Amino acid sequence: MKVNVLLITYNHEKYIEEAIASILMQRTKFDYEIVVADDYSSDRTKEIIENCLNKSTVKNKILESTGNLGIPKNYQRGFENCFAEYIAILEGDDYWTDPYRLQKHIDFLDNHYECVMTFNRVLFYSEKKKEFIISDPSIQVSNKYYGTREMICSAPAFNFSSYTYRNSAIMKLDKGVFNLNIADWMLNICISQYGLICGLGEVMSVYRIHDKGAWSGVTEIGKYLSVIKIIKEYDLFLEHRFKIEFKIIRKKNIKGMFREIIKRIIKFLLFIK
Repeated sequence: MKVNVLLITYNHEKYIEEAIASILMQRTKFDYEIVVADDYSSDRTKEIIENCLNKSTVKNKILESTGNLGIPKNYQRGFENCFAEYIAILEGDDYWTDPYRLQKHIDFLDNHYECVMTFNRVLFYSEKKKEFIISDPSIQVSNKYYGTREMICSAPAFNFSSYTYRNSAIMKLDKGVFNLNIADWMLNICISQYGLICGLGEVMSVYRIHDKGAWSGVTEIGKYLSVIKIIKEYDLFLEHRFKIEFKIIRKKNIKGMFREIIKRIIKFLLFIK
């Protein structure tokens, strides 16, 4: 099998049908298999997935769940059940927009053996504002290569649903990484130690911003605090090989947090006048 599409879900009944439709619309020269890692959803997510996939001829497997694992461990078991050459990820509240997305990522990776991962630009969709926001067009990602230091300090902040991995690199990961409070940032830092990461310039996926999102539902100050807190843990896990880079990003987040606090104080003072 050339590609596994790893569908990560948890209580996504509102969005999951659109996510699956965006997988099934893919036009490829190769076969692919959908691997569903549902983290014991308490809503109708799994039922909807089964109904959608039962109508499809695309090969698939739904992993059994007996309890909620949490994001890191759910990703770990998802990866461990992917045996194809490549793994493309889609989270259940996101969706792909380009029917040739898989083909474009795989064509690039097949021709660039130095790369272990690719990512594409994304559209952000705000459910609250009911509007699409394009990722910062000033950030140049097309055919730009990133090593570990760049992944720590300057990689674009996209999300799992824009990533495609070479499975041989995933297999090399220290399993201890899944014991951390891991996000896509840390996983990609670890992956980048086995090869380069390259950006594809096209917009091919949508990342939803909504109140129940594991990351998008967190306040701006909360995001800064979360990154500041986990940097020490990540630096220790990587045996301080990148302590200078982590120090730089920690300072950036502290400055960003204080800017956000000042902005909120000013807004509050203007409101009470």
